[in-house]
Amino acid sequence: MAWLPFAGPVPVRLGCACGGVFLAAIAVPSQVWTCPSCSRGWRPDPEAVERVTAAVGELRRLQRLMGVVLLAAAALAAVLGIVHTGWLIGAPLLVGGAALAARPTYSKRSARTRRALRTPIPLSAA
Repeated sequence: MAWLPFAGPVPVRLGCACGGVFLAAIAVPSQVWTCPSCSRGWRPDPEAVERVTAAVGELRRLQRLMGVVLLAAAALAAVLGIVHTGWLIGAPLLVGGAALAARPTYSKRSARTRRALRTPIPLSAA
């Protein structure tokens, strides 16, 4: 899964009545979007934009959480290796076990969030 580097406006896919689908960054839910191909003005549904913004925030939190869990497991494995080098053989088991334990939660939350991101944003004429 690619890291979500953007911190400002959320990039969303908007479709125009002319058939063009374009990537737009909506900073404010009431912002008017102009189609690059036909120059018509559209206003996205504010509730849908808020839903997409919340879903992106959920993905960010989920990625940070999984990073912290795996980092903690790797740190614990490193400490075990420093204390007794014979325990280094258990390091992959520790990190892999942490990943397997976190997978069900990660998969469910990630799938739910991605479904929310795929839902189209309704547009109305500006």
